Amino acid sequence: MPSDATLVFYLMGLAAIMMASNRVRYDLIALFVLVTLALSGILSPAEAVAGFGATIIIMVAGLFVVGEMLERT
Repeated sequence: MPSDATLVFYLMGLAAIMMASNRVRYDLIALFVLVTLALSGILSPAEAVAGFGATIIIMVAGLFVVGEMLERT
C-alpha cells in the first residue's frame, strides 16, 4: 500500500492532467480531490471542510457572483 505522500502526489498529478485536458470543470476536480483525501483517511472530515468557513472563501465566492452579474449586464 502506498504511503500517504505517494497517494497525494499521484492525486495532484491526476488533478493537473485533468485540468490540462480542460474536459472537466475545475470545481469538480477540486471537489474530487477533497473527497478522495477525506475518504482515504489522509484528511479527517473536519479538516476537509475546515476552509469553507474562512472569510476569504466567502469573499471570493461573492466576487464570483458580482463578476457574473457584471458579465450579464
